Amino acid sequence: MDTINPSQDPDSKTRNRARKAVGFTFGFITAAVGGAIAASLLSGNQQRAPARSRPRDRPESRAMRPVSGP
Repeated sequence: MDTINPSQDPDSKTRNRARKAVGFTFGFITAAVGGAIAASLLSGNQQRAPARSRPRDRPESRAMRPVSGP
């Protein structure tokens, strides 16, 4: 019996812990991004969409535009 029990192998324990940590991190990031998108959609972005498509009507959008000259 030269096979090692996976629960007794310290290397596989570390690998499983790392895999769980990576999975949790990606899951958390996905949930955070999804939550932010859902919150922005639910907060009423629909009313501001027409104003965003006409940036010249808003004077504050001029400051955000990159300046081509020095």
